[in-house]
Amino acid sequence: VLGLFRRPEHVAAEGEDRGGVPFEGDLEGRLVPAPGLLDPPGVAVDIPYEHGIPMCAYFVRAPSPERRGPVLICMGGLDSIKDEMWFMQAHGALQRGISVLMIDGPGQGGTLRRHKVVNRFDTEVPIAHCIDWLEARDDVDPSAIAVVGFSYGAYLAALLSEVRPVRWLALRSPASYPRQGWDGPQQG
Repeated sequence: VLGLFRRPEHVAAEGEDRGGVPFEGDLEGRLVPAPGLLDPPGVAVDIPYEHGIPMCAYFVRAPSPERRGPVLICMGGLDSIKDEMWFMQAHGALQRGISVLMIDGPGQGGTLRRHKVVNRFDTEVPIAHCIDWLEARDDVDPSAIAVVGFSYGAYLAALLSEVRPVRWLALRSPASYPRQGWDGPQQG
């Protein structure tokens, strides 16, 4: 069923009708209920990015008696959106007492559709903004931030370690892309 809602998003050319499936509200709402309806409840957040434009994300705090807890940043592939991370990574982490930040990076989901922020060759840099945002929260243990990526997200998670120390890193079905020729936005 998931593919039925997402397929028009991937096969349409720029400016072409995307099959009548609007991204905002309709598509997101069919994948995951509003973040506040999750168990435990989460919130939609804007991660400060560049030039006053945010990256779209969901933050779900794990129920824990500890004031500051661990967090898993969940990143999907180039054609993934943050909502899918609930099923792929986030729900299991929450069951183990780990809070989660599910992100739409540049070129993904809401960050692309709402804010027109396309992918960039050094996407590990925007992901570092997510770490900055988490480290500023009083309910996050800055020494316990982990990153998991799937497909292109795994590739980016590995590159993140070039610009930030990452204590825990998980790569799930990592894609491999050459860095050559990635000096501008990519089109899928």
